[in-house]
Amino acid sequence: MLNPIDFIQLGVAGVAVIVIAYIVDKFLKSQSRRDDSFMNFIQTQEKNFKETIDNHLKEETKSNYYFANTVKELMAYLKGQNNKKM
Repeated sequence: MLNPIDFIQLGVAGVAVIVIAYIVDKFLKSQSRRDDSFMNFIQTQEKNFKETIDNHLKEETKSNYYFANTVKELMAYLKGQNNKKM
């Protein structure tokens, strides 16, 4: 049989274990929220990066198209000028 001192120490130890378990549980939940927040941040950054790259590729394609047309016009002009000299 437990004497009163042992019973009190057991109760104090039990309360301490419950408090520590509560603190650990709160800590793990806060870490989970941080992880969710971090993953949300990473997904947003990835989406923004993809949109930026897509925009650059689209604009680069347009630029190359206009450059090719300009080169064609220049070649046609130069060929026309060469034919005049002959």
